[in-house]
Amino acid sequence: MVKMIFSRRFPKDKNDADFSKNILQMQEKEINELKKLLSSDQIVVEKNDNAPCTLEEIERAQKDHLERSLQMSKGFSKQVEDLFQHLLSKTSIFSRDEAQDVIMSLIQTLLLVENHLVNTQEAELKRIQQKLLWWEELTGLLQSQPAALKWEMSLMQGLIATALEQLTSDDVLTFNHMEKILSEVQATLMKGLQQCTEEWTQKTKELVNDKCSKIVSKRKKLQRSQTKGKAVALELTQTHGDLQQLAKEHQELLVKHRQQTSDLDLQHENRVAEALTELWRKLRISWSKKLGELGKNVFLALVSAKSQLSAECCEKLWLDLEQKLVAQLQQVENTVKLQLEDMKAEVDKDGQVWSEEMSLAQACLKHLTEQQMKILKDMVARQSYALNSGVGLLMERKHEHMLAAAQRSFVVRHFCLHMLKEMKLSKLKTLSQTDFRTVLMDDPGKSQSCVGATFKNSRASLAERHLGPESQLVGHNFQQEFLSELETGMELLQCHAQLVVGNALSQAVQQTMETLPVESLASPKQDDSLKHHLMETASESVYMTKNSLCALVQRYYSHLQDVTRKIPQEQPNMNQEVTEQQERNSQLNTALQRELVNWGKKPTSVEFQQRVELHKRRVLEQCYLQQEMIYEELKQRKVAQDQTMESLKKQLLEAEEGFMNDVADLAQVSPHVHSRD
Repeated sequence: MVKMIFSRRFPKDKNDADFSKNILQMQEKEINELKKLLSSDQIVVEKNDNAPCTLEEIERAQKDHLERSLQMSKGFSKQVEDLFQHLLSKTSIFSRDEAQDVIMSLIQTLLLVENHLVNTQEAELKRIQQKLLWWEELTGLLQSQPAALKWEMSLMQGLIATALEQLTSDDVLTFNHMEKILSEVQATLMKGLQQCTEEWTQKTKELVNDKCSKIVSKRKKLQRSQTKGKAVALELTQTHGDLQQLAKEHQELLVKHRQQTSDLDLQHENRVAEALTELWRKLRISWSKKLGELGKNVFLALVSAKSQLSAECCEKLWLDLEQKLVAQLQQVENTVKLQLEDMKAEVDKDGQVWSEEMSLAQACLKHLTEQQMKILKDMVARQSYALNSGVGLLMERKHEHMLAAAQRSFVVRHFCLHMLKEMKLSKLKTLSQTDFRTVLMDDPGKSQSCVGATFKNSRASLAERHLGPESQLVGHNFQQEFLSELETGMELLQCHAQLVVGNALSQAVQQTMETLPVESLASPKQDDSLKHHLMETASESVYMTKNSLCALVQRYYSHLQDVTRKIPQEQPNMNQEVTEQQERNSQLNTALQRELVNWGKKPTSVEFQQRVELHKRRVLEQCYLQQEMIYEELKQRKVAQDQTMESLKKQLLEAEEGFMNDVADLAQVSPHVHSRD
C-alpha cells in the first residue's frame, strides 16, 4: 500500500525517491521483525503437528500464541504510528494536508483489511466448531459398530452360559465340565475378537492412507493454481489506482482460495467418513458371522464330547440359542439406534450452548472495546483546545484498528479455552457414559443379563457425581485466567491510546509553533518602536506636566481595573454547581454503604442483594452523568474563557491605544512614527 501511494505521488524527483526509499526500507525491516515473531509461532505448530503432546503442552502453546498475537498487534500498530509520524515530520516532502490524506487513506484500508480478518476468523471458528461436533457425532456412529459386535458376543456368552447351566441342572453335564466348556467358549471368542480388532485396525489404516494420498495430490494441484492466481493478481496491482478497492479485491481473492481449500477438505472428509462407515458396517457383519461360527463350533464340539447328547440334540439346542440371540440382537439394534439419536441431540445441544457462549463472549469483548474507544474519546475531549475534529477522527480510526486486532486475539483465546475445558473433562465424560459406548470399556468376558440395561454402574455414577463440580472448577479457573489476560490486554490498549494521543498533541504543538511566528513576528517590533518614539517626543514636550501625566495614568489604570473586574463573576456559580454534585454523590454513596451493611448482616438475602445492585447502578449512573457534565462544562468554560480572553485582550489593547493617544494629545505630538526621507 505504501509503495502504491509513493509511486503515484512522486515517481521521478530524486529527493522524493530518496524519501520513498528510506521509508520503504524502514517498513520492510520492521515487517521482517514481525514475521520472525510469526514464524516462531508456526515452527511450534509444525513441530507439534506430527508428534503427540500432553494437555499441559497444548495449554502452554495456546497461552504463548495469545502473547505473541498481542505483541504482534502492538508491534504492527507502533510501526503504523511511526510511519504516520515520519509522514508528518519536518523532513517529509508531504505537506501537512497531503500527509493527513495519505494517513487517512492508509488507516481506512487497514480497517477494511481488519474487518475482513474479523469476518474470516468468525467463519473459520464456526467451521472448526462444526467440524469438532461432526467428529464427535461421527465417532459415536463408528463406535456403535464394534460396540454392537462386543454386545452381541457378550449376549452369546450369556445364552451359552444359561444353556450350560440348564444342562448341568438336568444332570447332562457335570459342574466341572460346564466350567471348562464355558471357559473354552470365552477364550475362543476372545481370540476371535482380538483377530477382529487387528483386521479392523489394519483395514481402517489402509483405507485412510489411500484416501489421504489422493487428497494430497489434489491439494497440491489446487495450491499451484492458487499461487498462479495470486501472481496474476499481484501484477495487476502495479496499475491499480484505488487503494481500498485493491485491498478489497485482494481479500476477496483470499476468501475464494480459502473457500476452495475448505470445500476440498470437506469433500475429502465426507468421502472418508462414508467409506469408514461402510467399511466398519461390513466388518461388523462379517465378524458377527465369524464369531457366531466360532461359538457354534466350540459349543457343539465340547457339549457333544462332554455329554451323552447326540449331534442332533446339540444342533437343536444351538438353534434354540440362535433364535433367542436373534431376538435379543433386534432389541440391541433398536437400543443402539435410539441411543445414537440421543447422542445426536446431545451434540446439537452442546453445539448450541457453545455458540451461545461464543456469542456472549464476543458481545462482552465488543462492549469492552466500546469502553476503550470511549476512554480515547474522553481523552481527546479533554484536549479539544489543541486537537481539532479531523485529528480526533483520525486518532479514533487508529485506535479502532488496534482494538479490532486485540479483539480477534481474545475471541480465539476464548474459543481455545473452551476446547481445553472439554479436553480436561473428556475422561470424566467418558467414564460417566451409560449408553452402548460403555461396552467398549467393559470386560468382554462378562455376560449381559438384560438387553435393555442402561449399563449404569458404580464407575459411571461416581464419574457423573464428579463431573458437575469438576466442570465448574475448570470453568472458573479458565475464566479467571481469561480475565487476567484481558487485564493485560487492556493495559496494552491504554498504552496505545496514550501513544496516539501523545503523538497527536506533539504534532499539534509543533504546528502551533510553526504558525505563531508568521502571525506575530513583525507586530511586537513595530509596537515597541511606536512606544519608544512616543516616550521620546513626550519627554521633550513643554506641554506635559507631572500632575497631568499622573492624572492620565490614574485614569488609565482605573479603566484597566474596570475591564479586569468583570472576569471572576461567573466562578461562584460554577463552584456552587460542583458542590451540589458532590452532595448528591455523598448521599448516594452513603445509601450504598448503608445497604451494604444491611446485606452483610443477612448475606443470603436476595432482597438485600438486589437493593445493593440497584444502588450500585445509581452510583455508577451518577458518576457517569457527572463526568459527562464536567467534560461538557469544561468545554463550555474553555470556549467562554477563550472568548473572554479575546475580548479582554481587545479591550486592553484599546485602553492602551487610548492612553497613548491621550499622552500624545497632552504633549501635542503625533502618536505615529513618521518615516524620514
